[in-house]
Amino acid sequence: MGQSITKLTPFGGFSAETVDSSRYRTFRNSNQYHSHLTEAIVGVGASRRLTAVRWGVTHRIVWAWLMTIPDAALLSATLFRLLSPLLK
Repeated sequence: MGQSITKLTPFGGFSAETVDSSRYRTFRNSNQYHSHLTEAIVGVGASRRLTAVRWGVTHRIVWAWLMTIPDAALLSATLFRLLSPLLK
């Protein structure tokens, strides 16, 4: 995933993983583990220069994050409506 966002060197990858693991240990929220890694990879690329980051890929990732909650809510509501008569 990191190479599709920005070109990573071993040092950049190590830096991103170190920041990611420290944030994971600090907040202990496993649901956001991959989002922290993505943010760290974007940070590594942006630290070199802003044009080093492929913002189109980052844009799609952000939209996927934003659409996850409404999609999950819609799917849950649909399944509940369909399956609730069977549970009575």
